[in-house]
Amino acid sequence: MLFSYSRLDKYQTCPKSFYLKYVVQIPEKPTASLALGKAVHAVIENVVKTQNFSKPYIEILAKSLGEAYGVENPEEIVWLAFRDAVLKEVRQGGTVEEQFELELSPEVRLQGFIDLWRENGSKIELIDWKTNYNTYTPTDTYQLPLYAYYLQEKTGKPVAGRLVFLRTGEVFEQEFTQMELKEAVGWAVATGKEILQKIEQLNEVPEDLLFPASPSHLCEFCGYAGICQGQIENTSEPQSYNEAVKLAEEIIRIEAILKEKKEQLYKYIEGTNIPIPVGEKEFRLVGEGYFKWTPEAVKKAYEYAVQKGLDPFKYLSLTSTNAEKMGLTDEDIKSLGAEWKERKPSLKLVKRGDN
Repeated sequence: MLFSYSRLDKYQTCPKSFYLKYVVQIPEKPTASLALGKAVHAVIENVVKTQNFSKPYIEILAKSLGEAYGVENPEEIVWLAFRDAVLKEVRQGGTVEEQFELELSPEVRLQGFIDLWRENGSKIELIDWKTNYNTYTPTDTYQLPLYAYYLQEKTGKPVAGRLVFLRTGEVFEQEFTQMELKEAVGWAVATGKEILQKIEQLNEVPEDLLFPASPSHLCEFCGYAGICQGQIENTSEPQSYNEAVKLAEEIIRIEAILKEKKEQLYKYIEGTNIPIPVGEKEFRLVGEGYFKWTPEAVKKAYEYAVQKGLDPFKYLSLTSTNAEKMGLTDEDIKSLGAEWKERKPSLKLVKRGDN
């Protein structure tokens, strides 16, 4: 079996997902984040090859490639690709999207696609674009060290890797040591051998024991969520922190499955226009909409209330979102006399650090 960093990482993250994609070879449903990443990489690759750095050109690429990859908002592609950190790298040129294969051991061969690399004097510069929300350094995963190992084998020169995070514009650089490269290769070989051994055991051992589902926050972005058969280990109230973490991860997996199932049912009803009964209720498509109040419409509503002898301020309220857009802080709002209303806390999944 030909391995890649992403295949090895998928196995370690969730053996079940790896099994479905690479052993059973069930096509994985493309996710929005994956489609966006591919489109952004394709745009940057084209910019490097043409050396055309103008924003209008990138906008044209974003529109055409966004449609090809199924990205709904091409403006997001432009925003991610037309960054100072990106333009600084691509203006220096280099080799883009190089595919390679490398034998790491008699059993394990590695393939990969390098976003951009170039020679700079006595060393090699390796650049990788990331559309992730969370940042990390080049040595936090084995991807760049494995790519660096290939480039060192190819050129005989030391390699410095750079991760460019397109959402934040942050750049993290690391010149890899021989020990770091050796560690990455060792991990890839050991993981690859483990996978091959498990594949050989499939005729004797149930697949769920060899390649079990591993619920985590990544289930939200998994294309196999709709067919995953993972189960909750403990349905009672968690008694420890670790049990609570497992339950939280399982909730994300179940919600991802639910989202996938609802999309499937939606498409069926949309195509047939047939409601689906469930007991005394039924699933059907219900048209939804709302009135958009323009500033002019709000003004007329105010005048209408005055004409009717009503207090317009009992009906026309200022939302928290609009107060924030006006630049009002919590202290400003309090000073203006607004009352704070307590609500029962709700369970939400938010980014760490957010209030």
